[in-house]
Amino acid sequence: MNTQKTSLDLTPFNQCLTALSDGAIGAAVSGGSDSIAMLTLLADWCAQNERNLFVATVNHNLRKEAASEAAFVAEFCAKRGIAHETLIWSGWDQQGNLQDAARNARKHLLSQWAKKNAIQTIMIGHTKDDQAETVLMRLLRGSGVDGISGIFPIEVADGLTWMRPLLEYNRQDLRDYLVSINQTWVDDPSNTETRFDRVKLRNILQDIKDAGLSTHGIMTTANNMKRARHYLENALSNAASDICQVTGAGSILIDKAKFCVLDAELRLRLVAHCLKQISGGIYPPRLNALEMVVGRLLSGQSASLNGCLLRLRVDKMIEISREPNAMSSQQGITNLFDNVWEITSAQKSSDVIVAPLGETGISQVTDWRELGFSRYALMATPAIWRKEELIAAPIAGMCNGYTCRLTWGYHEFLTSILTH
Repeated sequence: MNTQKTSLDLTPFNQCLTALSDGAIGAAVSGGSDSIAMLTLLADWCAQNERNLFVATVNHNLRKEAASEAAFVAEFCAKRGIAHETLIWSGWDQQGNLQDAARNARKHLLSQWAKKNAIQTIMIGHTKDDQAETVLMRLLRGSGVDGISGIFPIEVADGLTWMRPLLEYNRQDLRDYLVSINQTWVDDPSNTETRFDRVKLRNILQDIKDAGLSTHGIMTTANNMKRARHYLENALSNAASDICQVTGAGSILIDKAKFCVLDAELRLRLVAHCLKQISGGIYPPRLNALEMVVGRLLSGQSASLNGCLLRLRVDKMIEISREPNAMSSQQGITNLFDNVWEITSAQKSSDVIVAPLGETGISQVTDWRELGFSRYALMATPAIWRKEELIAAPIAGMCNGYTCRLTWGYHEFLTSILTH
């Protein structure tokens, strides 16, 4: 790479990219200075290393400028022969927190785009400034070790690797770099709107700097919390390997006697991890809800949280399974069902509905007890319906030409505990 054109120390950027797996690389680029700097560096790196680069821009349809910003990125890519696609979000129901909804939608759209293009790694342009804002926000919200450890340079979620090669760089340094190579960018006007929490925090950080303090202390705290988080994750992985089982029906069994003697922090972490794994969700449940559910389990009571049912079985095992009422049906079998089930068939399948087996379906499968799965777990497994007629329920033993596979198992359950 030509290092004469910039005063940036490219060592952190290049070091992050050493963790890249083979195959195409994806990049999420908005057109702002951070993402354009990342794209410029990535384009050079991919050209030198003969790697295919794909770029996506998410248009949330919330600002009139969004279309022109996406066009700016598209033009940048076209000049360099880089494949670009604009992903449109049109699903906000005007309910809840807009920024949270937009973030979740963005991650979903990027995941679908990556899988469509056989991309395993998506690059995100988060910087040291984003890290400081995130840690401060979580401190103010009373987050624990995981929250205060901040953003990780590498995450694995939804079957993809999300990489942030700019976490060691300040935004201003990146802008200076772009100016030095005569590369423009677009500024998002919403970044100055104080109705958004992150903008308020950005202003607080500036006040901290004006008071003679730097963000270095915040970053040091985040790094200290990362070490603590790694320790807890390793402890949880060891505990889970000892007391947990994954069933073929997509539920998780936990030895209650051993669960009760775990450290309180590990109990909370274990249940949170199980809920994320089973539901296919991105974020863990809120701490107060999690504490209430763990309390019920310790006293032998059932509970539900994050679209999952948690109950104590007669064999003294805690079973956590998906809740059928929290699952959506889908037309045909082209996509993953409920984010975790892969269904295949040699038959024409566009006219069928995939939905949980439920009470109606399991009553039509007479020998399900011979399979060794609980009724609750089986009711949350995929079933193929044609109108009101049950066509197949592969996990329950009614195949009729369909196969069904859980996309994660015991190994993935354990390895996904650990962050990078």
